[in-house]
Amino acid sequence: MRNYLSFILGLLCFVSNAAAQNKEVAVDPKAKTILDKASSAFDTKDGFLATLDIMVENGRTNKTQKMEGKLQLKQDKFQLAVPGVETYYDGKTEYVFMKKENEVNVSEPDKEDLKETNPLMLIKSYQKGYKMRYEGSGKVNGADVDIVNLYPNDRDKNFSIFTIKIDKKKQVPLQMRLQGKNGVNTTVTIKDYKYTKIDDSHFKFNTAEHTDVEVIDLR
Repeated sequence: MRNYLSFILGLLCFVSNAAAQNKEVAVDPKAKTILDKASSAFDTKDGFLATLDIMVENGRTNKTQKMEGKLQLKQDKFQLAVPGVETYYDGKTEYVFMKKENEVNVSEPDKEDLKETNPLMLIKSYQKGYKMRYEGSGKVNGADVDIVNLYPNDRDKNFSIFTIKIDKKKQVPLQMRLQGKNGVNTTVTIKDYKYTKIDDSHFKFNTAEHTDVEVIDLR
């Protein structure tokens, strides 16, 4: 199931030899300044709600898959809903509820695992293990954005470039695109968002309310 979520949200993909650029890219001071400001966007103690447009482009099959997702964030907690799957993380335990199978997998992932189910976690980890470069300006849904590319130092990563487009005025990342090594490109666009108080109960799957769901404990 983790592989399914990774496919949807992005640690897949790529169509060229962009990893070779790592040798040429250092830490761009302008890129780092922009990311320093943007990284605080999801650190709210209350909560962050967002509607996501997710597009997966498979270069090998020339097929494109589009879907919508709902994301709730609160510091290191999150709840992500995409068609057929809901993922909850309360800061320690992760619950992956697969509706079709009517089962929930329970585990205690490490930070690297979490980046595979929530690409926004990558934004918080840019200060270590990545080279970065400012790529200029652009637009996302009418908003002016700064564009920054991150290049992982670890050649074993299954993606080569992580592109972040950040609202110039509000300093909120509006679009994230991952390019990996299997011919697939994944783009996650924040269609709309708001800051609001979210109770911690939203980040834990309530088995008492889903007594018919099979619980698979992987801890």
